[in-house]
Amino acid sequence: MNKTSLLIGGGVGLAAVAGLMFASRANAADAGAVPVTQQTTGGNTAPTTTPTTQEKPPVTVAGPVPRGIRNNNPGNIKKSPSAWVGKVGNDGTFEIFDTAQNGIRAMARLLRTYRNSYGLNTIRGIVQRWTSGDSSTIQNNYVKHLVNKTGITEGDQLISVSQYAALVENMIFFENGQQPYSRAMIVQAVQDGMA
Repeated sequence: MNKTSLLIGGGVGLAAVAGLMFASRANAADAGAVPVTQQTTGGNTAPTTTPTTQEKPPVTVAGPVPRGIRNNNPGNIKKSPSAWVGKVGNDGTFEIFDTAQNGIRAMARLLRTYRNSYGLNTIRGIVQRWTSGDSSTIQNNYVKHLVNKTGITEGDQLISVSQYAALVENMIFFENGQQPYSRAMIVQAVQDGMA
């Protein structure tokens, strides 16, 4: 039986994870996902991911590794001519990065551009631009998810790196149905991207 080891925090149940995986933006195009690594035990091959933190215990669920995690692009940034740090190509739709940290850094760079060039520094404004082209239902669900998980209201202005890190952490979960990265890694990548 194939199982993917996911790191799920905050007591999220398996049913909620499964529901979010189908609700996330990129998973509709992810039906052909393949695991990042293979582990052979007793003649059975099972996809695995390596835990990146000891803060969250691993939870095993069936299914493929989400496209954003596999591409080291947990924000599902669409392909573009941008010369991102760590960009190694694209999969036809989304950018591929050499490390997840560089993919998260690129998310923070986009959020910085949203803030500095477009004056978008609220959850509602950010989500509307991040998901442009998606239905209003997806946008509203995205906003509700971020408000519930960060405790920041949709109209509050984001100011600190800590607020942006909380936003990015929860955007990753919404985009992929999981968030396997340590808080320290996200904070560092956001600091790098916002600098």
